[in-house]
Parts: sequence; structure tokens; C-alpha cells
Amino acid sequence: MHRFAIPPWGILAGLLLSFCPPAAAQELGVFTTIASSDHVEFPSPAGFGGSALFEITPSLLVRLAFQRISDETLKIGTVCRIYSPRIECGPEMTETSITLTGLRAGLFWAHGAGDFFRFRLGGGGSFNQAGAEANGVSGRRADFLLSHGASLGAFGRVSIAVAPYASIPFRITGGFTSHWAFFDVCSGEDPPAYDPLCETGRFTEFEIGLAYEVPRG
Repeated sequence: MHRFAIPPWGILAGLLLSFCPPAAAQELGVFTTIASSDHVEFPSPAGFGGSALFEITPSLLVRLAFQRISDETLKIGTVCRIYSPRIECGPEMTETSITLTGLRAGLFWAHGAGDFFRFRLGGGGSFNQAGAEANGVSGRRADFLLSHGASLGAFGRVSIAVAPYASIPFRITGGFTSHWAFFDVCSGEDPPAYDPLCETGRFTEFEIGLAYEVPRG
């Protein structure tokens, strides 16, 4: 059972881009992420992403990013031989694989020391899709009734970009982000089922990457 339909990623990306200035992207980047979280299913996720920066003024930027992180956990869960109705259910060691894929848009203040060093501070919102699969050691599906769902989010971010060689249009980037995903995928059962996507998750993310400065026309 899904709380939301499959999110229209293409339409959403187009809407986000429509808020950007008509000029071409100032910077295109890729990055890898390691994170920690207070969410039970995302204790130490890791992943990757890509981003584009658009300049509104020399000190004001719009950043669009796509990011995907994943994690695996091993713990005691409930598995059943048959669901709806549940038959032969019991505790068993289970392994859960979960991903969080999202689009983010934010507004940033930028400050630079020439072309060598640039500092950016800001925040914005996100649209996320979580998906999980949980199975017991017997191979039976775990009691993870609502394992997929969409959510909105908010984030704050600080980052730096360093250009070691002025003649090469690439920068090494690093960032720190606090991201809140407002999960609201709840079964509404009484007694409640195990609904880990029914509460807000806070993610502390560290990233490092490489960005290409697009030549100005």
C-alpha cells in the first residue's frame, strides 16, 4: 500500500528549473555523501548526487541538486508467512535495505576570495522518495507494511569550493548539511504497525566532490 503515487520527477525538475534565472548554469558538480541520522532505519547512510548552481547576482545563487543515499540495518523484526490476513507471524532477525532519493532547491549567499576560494551559506526545501525492503533470515518478508512514501523536507547548508589551479576550470568542493525529511507514511492501524516512515528524520551530511565552472559567454 502506497501513501503517494510515484512522484513525477521530470515535472518536478522542470518546475524547479523554472524558478532559476534564464542564464546557463554557473557551475555543475558531482559529489559523494556520508551521513548520520537519528532515524532508526538510516543510522549511517551514504550515497552520491549532482548539482547545478545558477547566479542571480555575484553574491546570490540558486542551487539545484539530486541526491540518493542508502543504508542497511540488521535487527529483530516480525515476519509473517501470509499477509492480509497475517498468518504465522513471529520475531526473527531481519535485514532492511532502504534508500532516500530527493531533489533539493535552495538559495545561497556566496563570498569569494578571488577565484581560489569560495564560501556559500543558505538553505531551502526538498522533495524525497523513500523505498525499503525488509526480509527475515528465513527469506520471508518482514512486517514493514508501508515501505515506500514521498515526503517534503527542509535543509540548511554551508559549503566551500577551492580552485587549486586558476588555469583549470575545476573546483574541489566540500559541504555540511542538516536535512529534515518530514516522513508522514503511517498505516493508521490499532495497535500501530511498525511504521518507520511515520516520523521526521534528521540527517547530518558531509560531502566532497568536484565542480566544473561553466565558461561565461
